[in-house]
Amino acid sequence: MALAEVCYRVTAAFPREEFLGMASQIRKVSTLVPANIAAGHGRATLKECLNRLSVARGSLLELETYLLLANRVGLLPENELDRLLELAEEAKHALTSLRRAIKKRMNPT
Repeated sequence: MALAEVCYRVTAAFPREEFLGMASQIRKVSTLVPANIAAGHGRATLKECLNRLSVARGSLLELETYLLLANRVGLLPENELDRLLELAEEAKHALTSLRRAIKKRMNPT
């Protein structure tokens, strides 16, 4: 949620002509990460939950790509990119830990 929040704030500074382009894509995919985590939590089985967490991870990697591109075309300053990529990395670690914990519950050793 924190990553999506910062993405919204950062894209507010994008030029007006980017609101239907890059800003919209960044906002959309940034909200898909927590939305898919929440959807996974509500699933009936652990397997379905893991699937939604995988989708969330894919959305996170997609977001990183948009952020890198936004930086390359001059829409996102380097300091903002670094901050967002750091938050994305934290989210990746959290998703990985959550997936491991769920897999452990599925296959206790």
